[in-house]
Amino acid sequence: MTTSLIFLIYIKYSLSDEAFYTKIFDELKKNYFKKKNMPNIYITSPSNALFLGQKIPITIGRNGFCLPSNKQEGDGKTPLINLKPMALFYRADKVRRIKTWLPTFPIYHNDGWCDAQNDALYNQFVSLPFRASAENLWRSDRRYDYIIVTDYNYPDAVGNKGSAIFIHIMHEDSTPTAGCIGFRQHHLKRIISSLQPNDHFILTRCDVV
Repeated sequence: MTTSLIFLIYIKYSLSDEAFYTKIFDELKKNYFKKKNMPNIYITSPSNALFLGQKIPITIGRNGFCLPSNKQEGDGKTPLINLKPMALFYRADKVRRIKTWLPTFPIYHNDGWCDAQNDALYNQFVSLPFRASAENLWRSDRRYDYIIVTDYNYPDAVGNKGSAIFIHIMHEDSTPTAGCIGFRQHHLKRIISSLQPNDHFILTRCDVV
């Protein structure tokens, strides 16, 4: 089966130029999506993706993108690096399990993710209460009803290079994330069900002069 790819393209210049992005989307649909056996391609500005030929909204970190070499814990930035899906977590009390090749786990009240950069379990799943700082995966909102864990700084984490860079559900009012990538729930469900073992979320930095 053709590998499905997700391209998240950050364009350094003209970030507010909607006409510029529209032109890119139109060219891609004309030149690529009509070809047979093309992978599913998701191409974005910082606020949009192209999923199966359809422009869909996304959210990224509140402080935009950054190169992985500049990424720091808690900086609110989304690292520009290819992201491989590693596992899926979901709220079994609120949503249905999606059929996927990803290892899939329900989220419980005491599930957490360590964000303490000096801890031996930095950027790892942990049980709460935990000896160091850790994010609770059991949220009152719907953002973590589905979470795709990515391979950013995982499983072999480097201190202060960022943790919990997930793919999850965006906030209803499109509030930026803390560094993750957010999709609307119905789009994310389709993405999860279409993922294949060699798929990546590919973030590409393009300088447009």
